[in-house]
Formats: sequence, structure tokens, C-alpha cells
Amino acid sequence: MLVGNAYSQFAFGLLGNYTTSLGFDRNWNFDTDRLKINAKNANGFAVGIFLRGGKRFFVQPEITYNFMVNQLNYDDNGDTQTVNIRLNTINLPVLFGGKIVNGDFFKFRVMFGPRFRFDLGSKNDFQTKTDSVVTVSPRTWQLGLEAGLGFDLGIVTVDFRYNLMQDIFNYTYSKEGVTLNKSPVNSFSVGLGVKLVGKKN
Repeated sequence: MLVGNAYSQFAFGLLGNYTTSLGFDRNWNFDTDRLKINAKNANGFAVGIFLRGGKRFFVQPEITYNFMVNQLNYDDNGDTQTVNIRLNTINLPVLFGGKIVNGDFFKFRVMFGPRFRFDLGSKNDFQTKTDSVVTVSPRTWQLGLEAGLGFDLGIVTVDFRYNLMQDIFNYTYSKEGVTLNKSPVNSFSVGLGVKLVGKKN
């Protein structure tokens, strides 16, 4: 009995997700006297592992590799160019949640918690343009928030999450010598996972 209870309170598995800014993210949009930057939707994917401990209430730490691509159109006093942004990061969400439905086969979960993000060498076209009026420097790490809901169907997990995260780059407009302040990054992800251990959790 003790072995069975411990087994049911722990799960380990693989996960992957698709992430998009959905068009409601405006953190890369600027409009100064001379510079205009407009961002298109960012899209990407993530793969990683998760642990889940607890019965009705649980904690779920994860580690994922994330890759996202975004495109900026910027106009510097009539000089229009397109710039590509490629984000390579490691994300470490620590989610706290509860199971609204906790059946043997079907579970319905809600969760929220902090999300740590670490840069793995993100790239952007500003770095290769010697005549660029925008200076870009990546942040080493950020702290954000994550919340969502999920379903378990046997060993399969499906998650829908909202992510709020500080932008991974600092932008400076060199002609005016000012930092371009932005709102946090808003994104939405749809994830699919498989439990390899702890199928009842």
C-alpha cells in the first residue's frame, strides 16, 4: 500500500509545445520621432522534461529548450529594413496547481507559478549590421509568470498556458542614445506530454 501511494504521487515525463505571441504582444513596437519598429507574430517550439509530485495539489518543475523566431520591420527616418530575431533559451517553470477532476484515467488541472528563462546565445540581424541605428544586447536571464490549465488522458497530458516574460534583449536607439523601453512579452502555448513514470499521477 505504501509503495502504491508513493507511486501515485509522483510522475516523470517528456513534453513539447508550440508557442505564439498571437498578435496581442506589442512589446517590440516603438514609435519615436525618427524611429518606427513594428513586430510580427513570434512563433516557436519547446521540448523538455517535467516532474510532478502530489495528489490533489501538486508541484510541477520543468526544464525545456525553447526556440522562437520573430521578424521586425523598422523605419529609421525613411530607411526601411526587415530584421530577424532568433531566441534560444532554457526555461525553468515551477508550477503549483490543483486537480479539479482527479479520476484514474481523466484529470483536469489548473496551475500557476514563476518561470525562469536563461539565454543560450540568441541571435538577431542587428548584430551583423555595422550601420544599424539600433544596438541590441541580450539579457542573461529573466523571471516571468506562467498560468494555465491542463488535461490528463491516461499517460498523455495536454496543457494550455499563458506566459508573461520580460523581453530577452535590451534595445538602444544609437542616434538618440536612449533605451527603448518595452512592456513584457505576452505569449500563449499549447503543449503535449507523455508520462514515462507515475502513470496514475
